Amino acid sequence: MIRQQALPAESRTTSRRAARRRRLRAAATVAGLFLASRLWFWLIDWLAVRWLPHAYLITPPGYEPPWTVVSWIRAWANWDGFWYLSIAHSGYVDRPLASAFFPLYPLLLKLTGGSVWAGILLSHVAFLAALGLLYALTAAELGERVARGAAAAMAFFPTAFYFGAVYPESLFLALALGAIWAARQGAWRWAGAMGALASATSVYGVLLIAPMLWLGYLRHRRFEPEMAWSLAVPAGLIAYMAYLGLRFGHPLLFLSVQAYWGRHLTPLWLSVTAGWHAFLLWLRHLSAGALFAPGYPQVGWSNLYNFLLTALAAGVMLVSVGRLPGYLLLFGALVLAVPLSDPAQGLPWMSMPRLVLPAFPVYMGIGAWGTRHPTWSRLYYGVALPLGALLTALFVTGHWVA
Repeated sequence: MIRQQALPAESRTTSRRAARRRRLRAAATVAGLFLASRLWFWLIDWLAVRWLPHAYLITPPGYEPPWTVVSWIRAWANWDGFWYLSIAHSGYVDRPLASAFFPLYPLLLKLTGGSVWAGILLSHVAFLAALGLLYALTAAELGERVARGAAAAMAFFPTAFYFGAVYPESLFLALALGAIWAARQGAWRWAGAMGALASATSVYGVLLIAPMLWLGYLRHRRFEPEMAWSLAVPAGLIAYMAYLGLRFGHPLLFLSVQAYWGRHLTPLWLSVTAGWHAFLLWLRHLSAGALFAPGYPQVGWSNLYNFLLTALAAGVMLVSVGRLPGYLLLFGALVLAVPLSDPAQGLPWMSMPRLVLPAFPVYMGIGAWGTRHPTWSRLYYGVALPLGALLTALFVTGHWVA
């Protein structure tokens, strides 16, 4: 009788120890991938800034870059990073174009000092959180082996250097993953709050409503009152629109200013066709000499990066149908479809190498395929590592990537 009473206690103790070992193993994996990937991208940054030709810096009107920091550190603020720094310093003032950059990241940047160093630290902390959340979500859905592969795929994705730059990609990804994870755990208030913060970081935050409601339906098979918290997701966007209405008299200014960069709403199939034609045109006019040319940044080569990374993300999503949960596939598909439906004139898939980053189901799909087919995993890293080195070197030397 005594032994029968002791067994459950022993079982619980064993279970707790196993759970603790799993948590420690997960933490070690996430920390190792974080450190290894960041060191990789920082090494490329240092070498590129030291040895490769630099393009002219393109900065927002009226903003002087922070020349007081070492150039290989300042390089992480190139392009949009200067916009976020300028907003952190001066707000949106009377610059309608600045409204294209959503407010949460520059606000946090301002609160942490408003420097390049502050932006780098903010992005790295957010990326570490995103990496941990991706591991946890993937492990819960697909197992720990796939979780390790997914986390590695994200850490060394060819444009993962943006996760450590003065850009909001890592913050948005952490908030989006946090919202999905909270919804999966039934913590709908937290899910709604993080979703609202995500929609104050990027317009793509509003896309979280669809997977969250699908996930809630899978859990309950009906609409439960607590799921109404998912409707708080657009609150961040609505607050930003209210600000733009008061400041500029145009709540949708962040959409209308996209025309400055040549963006326009287009049916998805036409955008896909235009992107393919742009890639073929690049092949016919290939000029390796223009890749690191000094002077004004050239954009022609970006048609190659646009095509490769968009095709990779879309291909992984397609082959993952039936292998990833439907609510994750839905979110990934929406994240890819929205920017593809808003192409730029003459450069249809502009910025897609960066805009695919929030589609975290892509990393889960890569991890799942790599676990099942090691050859696929070797192929992925055989392409991702050198391509990531090239794109990082281009970005930190002021050339256009995304």
